[in-house]
Amino acid sequence: MTCKFLFFSSILSLALATCPPGMISGLSSNICYLLVKDPKTWTAAEYDCNEKGGNLASVSDAFQNNLLLGNASKELTTDSYWIGGSNILLSNGRWAWSDLINFTYSNWASGQPQSNISACIYPKISTSGKWYSDNCFIAKPYICEIPQVTIINPNSTKCPDGWTYLAYMEKCYQFISSTGSYYFDDARLECKSLNKNADLASIHDFNENTILSALSLNQIDASNDNSFDGCGTGDVVDICCVFIGLYSKSPNNWTWTDGSNVDYTQWLNNTNPSTGYAIILVGRILQNFWGILDNCASALCEMKPLQ
Repeated sequence: MTCKFLFFSSILSLALATCPPGMISGLSSNICYLLVKDPKTWTAAEYDCNEKGGNLASVSDAFQNNLLLGNASKELTTDSYWIGGSNILLSNGRWAWSDLINFTYSNWASGQPQSNISACIYPKISTSGKWYSDNCFIAKPYICEIPQVTIINPNSTKCPDGWTYLAYMEKCYQFISSTGSYYFDDARLECKSLNKNADLASIHDFNENTILSALSLNQIDASNDNSFDGCGTGDVVDICCVFIGLYSKSPNNWTWTDGSNVDYTQWLNNTNPSTGYAIILVGRILQNFWGILDNCASALCEMKPLQ
């Protein structure tokens, strides 16, 4: 038994040695975990992990759950922390990890999860890592999971001042907003006024959509003192719109302004409109889905990193 324990400990020590200071690893040497003590809402935490090249941690077995629990119990003075599970990413409300790893393992406490609310997952230290679900807009510490290959020197990739580099897309992004509203062409012109090589953002897979939705909501949260209070009226209270670069001026002729292929869409309720200007809907009720509007108060700009 002692030999087995020493062998296991040696493997774990080798894995731990592969991650930068302040991060931990599981048995897989290509994944690093970062515990962030500064509390954030689930969406803001996911965006912060995205900026670091990863996602909120997914948990695929009891070993991973206990590894994260052990680190959190040593470092945190609070009783809970966000991980990457939620029921807000998929249109049918199923539980999913933000990195799209299959949701095959769970460790729910008795009576959990709550089934009638949009919620995110947090383990509790006092119940030995059992999972609970709660409103995603509560601020908690959190754990990021970052593939080792995406951990980059912040100085190795440069964006202009005011832009954010996102490792998954290998591009720079800036969220813009107006006290009134933009028309689509006006939003695009403002992106180009920030940098001649910029354009409205294009989106090509589920992860990109999740990351950019999180970036948008994080910026909206920040402008409201980190307390989302909505930016819609009437039937769309608590929903904000953000222009992206997809448009169609003739039936079913959808085009990205940057000329890239239209290989992914995320229309709300699979509406598949034939013409219009695309927006991401973000807020308490709807996140990550797309609609069409003629004008909108916010937009996402993108550009390639500086060489």
